[in-house]
Amino acid sequence: MQTLLSTSGPHLGYLIFAYLLLMVSVLLLVRSLPFADIRRFINEKWDAKISEIEQNINELNLSGYDAKELLLMTYASALLVLLIGVVWLEYYLSSLILVVLILIADRLYFSWLRDKLRKEFDEKFPMALDQIVSSTRAGLNLAQAMDDVSKFAPSPINGELQKIVRENQMGSDMATALIAARKRLRSHTFDLAVSALLVNMRQGGDLPKALERMSQALKEIWRLEQKIFTASAEARKGAQVMSAMPIVIFLMVASMQPEMIDKLTGTLMGVGILVVAGVLYAVGMTWMFRIIRADV
Repeated sequence: MQTLLSTSGPHLGYLIFAYLLLMVSVLLLVRSLPFADIRRFINEKWDAKISEIEQNINELNLSGYDAKELLLMTYASALLVLLIGVVWLEYYLSSLILVVLILIADRLYFSWLRDKLRKEFDEKFPMALDQIVSSTRAGLNLAQAMDDVSKFAPSPINGELQKIVRENQMGSDMATALIAARKRLRSHTFDLAVSALLVNMRQGGDLPKALERMSQALKEIWRLEQKIFTASAEARKGAQVMSAMPIVIFLMVASMQPEMIDKLTGTLMGVGILVVAGVLYAVGMTWMFRIIRADV
């Protein structure tokens, strides 16, 4: 504005014309944007994300969670971190990394919770299978036995058995309900049991005896997994320490010599070095943890 007021003569007219031309160009550009398509694209992405969160909530038997509230909280937190970190504190790289972590936090949390529930399911399922065997020996069919066991089984066994029974009562045959549960759980233990049950349904035979053999096999698999888990405890601790050391060293350097971190985050070459180091770190950690993990 000061430049505009201090300018006089023909240059003032040229400057006003340039500003008017810029304003008209911006207005024409905004007017030409396909707002309907952009709004439709945003709504589709929003609905897809809501459906994904609701599916995870239903599969994990979570109560008291609302998908829209979780998504709004995630986006609001990401926007707040972006405004504070970039606009106020001017921590560009760390703020962007934190925003990305916030945006993918729900997937990381659901993945961690699914792995945790899967381990609990694999550990408790052989005992539930023994109870199903006892119920089938008493004269109940498979659906009735699952319904009876689901009333007293611990979590997460009870929720999954109730879902199978509910789908069977709503019109799906037991084979379809078991296959849907297998896809939902992605458990190696449950996959073996479902395969044995499907074979028994197609070919017939003594169902309690087949379930009893499957229960004994699953108990032996779980015993071997615990033995391997105990034997590899030292290697896993070493891997955890090694995975934490680069972060600890980075924080130590940032506290003792912050000018080195400024050179890394303030130059294009430094950002490139950090990106390459992060990729190599992720690849190395993934490779190391896959080496020490043994599946039975």
